[in-house]
Amino acid sequence: DGSRVEPLSSPRSPGANDCGMLAWRLHMLTPEYPQGREIILIANDITFMNGSFGVKEDMVYERASQLARAEGLPRIYMAANSGARFGLCDGVKKCFRVQWNDYDPAKGVAY
Repeated sequence: DGSRVEPLSSPRSPGANDCGMLAWRLHMLTPEYPQGREIILIANDITFMNGSFGVKEDMVYERASQLARAEGLPRIYMAANSGARFGLCDGVKKCFRVQWNDYDPAKGVAY
């Protein structure tokens, strides 16, 4: 439900995500840290709704960012997305003057 960061017990098969945002804890070896150091990597899953942002994606980003700050770890965000999904939040839709196709944000805009 996005309320906490939790590791997966096993990898998911391709196309099985129900959220377009992923986060990993990585141990990296670099010239500056030859012994290695942990980082938090956050990225969009471009295979899920073109990596667009919705409520779940925002929650994953927020929780992973909070974890990185709480543990003093560097956070890297790799963006590959198509923007926000307006259909999920009426509050956001009201801020725009848009002619939605068939009054449905999922169908795009006329102008």
